[in-house]
Amino acid sequence: MRVLLLGNISEQHTLATKLFEALSQSLSASRRINTSSTTLLTEVTDMYTRLEALTEEHAQLVELARKHRDRWARLQRKRKRKQALEDKVRRVLVQLQEGRREIEGIVDEGEDVLRGIEMARHGEHFGHNDYMISAAQHHINILQLLFRSTRS
Repeated sequence: MRVLLLGNISEQHTLATKLFEALSQSLSASRRINTSSTTLLTEVTDMYTRLEALTEEHAQLVELARKHRDRWARLQRKRKRKQALEDKVRRVLVQLQEGRREIEGIVDEGEDVLRGIEMARHGEHFGHNDYMISAAQHHINILQLLFRSTRS
C-alpha cells in the first residue's frame, strides 16, 4: 500500500513539474513569436489529463488505505478480546480445579466420617447411645446427598 501511494505521489510530482515547465516555455515562446503551438497544447492537455487520473487514483488508494487501517484496528480489537477471553477461561479452569480438589477433600472426609458412623452404629467404638446414632444418621444423610451431587 505504501509503495503504491508513494509511487502515485512521485508520478504526480514529476508530471506536475513537467506541466509547469511546459506552460512556462509556452508563455515565453508565445511572447516572442506570438503564436501558440498545437503540439505543446496537446502535450499540456495530455499531462493534465494524466494528472487528473493520478489524482483520482490517489484518492482511491487513500480510501483503500483507510479501509485497511479500520479493518486492522478491528482485527486488533478482536485479538485483544480473544486474549481476554482466553485469560478468563484459564482463571475459571484454575478455580474449577481448586474447587474439585476441595470437594474431593470434603468427600474423602465424609467417607471417613461415614465409616466411623457405621462402626459406631454397629457398636464397635461406642455404646449404643441413641443421641449419637441419630446425630450420626443426620450426618450420613447430609454426606450422602453431598456425595451423590459431586459424583453426578
